[in-house]
Amino acid sequence: MSLKVAPRKTEAIYFHNGSRGVPPQTHVTVDDIPVQLGTCMKYLGLWLDGRWSLRDHFDRLVGKVEGVAAALSRLLPNIKGPDDRVRRLYANVVNSVALYGLGGRGGGHETHTRCTA
Repeated sequence: MSLKVAPRKTEAIYFHNGSRGVPPQTHVTVDDIPVQLGTCMKYLGLWLDGRWSLRDHFDRLVGKVEGVAAALSRLLPNIKGPDDRVRRLYANVVNSVALYGLGGRGGGHETHTRCTA
């Protein structure tokens, strides 16, 4: 069994801590196709950058969570408001969108420090 990849869909990133300056402008070769090193990439639902800071992930997540919350709010009644069961469902949907991809990293409830390489 061998690993098969789609070279045109392949992404690469250079992980670093910044102590040696910016990462080099280079590429890796997959099946004779050069793949440029990017500043961030999506992997298993998370946007990673070269410093493992998740800043790009959260920057992109804000718009997505706001969009889901706005779409759900348009479905809710605006007279007398929703009952407690609907509010709980609304909160759980928005919460699950916000925490998607963070499940194996401590449950999302602890304070996380920034990882350094």
